[in-house]
Amino acid sequence: MSHEYPLRSGSKDDTQELNRIIASLESSIQGRFDDLKGEILNLKDIVIKNLLEENKNLNAKIKQLEAQVIQNEKSLNSLDQYGRRNNLEITGIPISEDDNKELENNVVKILGTVGVKISKVDLEAVHRLGKPRDGSHRTIVRFVNRKHCKDALTNRKKLRSIDSSSIGLNKAELYFNENLTPMNGKIAYKSRVLKRAGIISNTFTKDGVTNIVKKVGDKSIKVLHESALDEMFPHFQFDKVNE
Repeated sequence: MSHEYPLRSGSKDDTQELNRIIASLESSIQGRFDDLKGEILNLKDIVIKNLLEENKNLNAKIKQLEAQVIQNEKSLNSLDQYGRRNNLEITGIPISEDDNKELENNVVKILGTVGVKISKVDLEAVHRLGKPRDGSHRTIVRFVNRKHCKDALTNRKKLRSIDSSSIGLNKAELYFNENLTPMNGKIAYKSRVLKRAGIISNTFTKDGVTNIVKKVGDKSIKVLHESALDEMFPHFQFDKVNE
């Protein structure tokens, strides 16, 4: 229930004074509100600026850590590859019934066809790698003397002109390759993919390191980490290509 009270004499002046006071209060409140709004916006700008700066610092720190991780991976990979310098991979040696006994003999005969004259005492270890493919495994050969490994790789082109049936291997297609670390193997694979796609003109491995040549006549570039290929060819989708 509302009540109306009659205004006493002079109430018009009182009303004007009251309206003036209310207007003054409204103006004061509006001014304070504007001040608070300005302070809030200023604080917001400061917070955003601080967050952006913090985000910038964090991104720089992340990049620094990523670079350190890559450098550590390069160092470990280099050590691993160095430990494989006496190793040779031979692809295409057929699996025989008495494979364990015949494998070393076959390796000695194969190497002899490319001019690397050795005997079994020059072999530190010989064994199969991975699952068989087309009736053969990859074979890992570890030499006592690194020179024999280098000679085999230097002379591997001679395999193309050799009739392997002449050494009892039933016309096997034989290939020599460096024994690469898992990382270097991936780099070599990606580089072959780029070459087949016509993105680069050539690729090869030397001392376990993959080299690429972007255009004919260019100098070769050593690729020491997978990330280097991703940086050089950011738009190429390696995961959509099967070897």
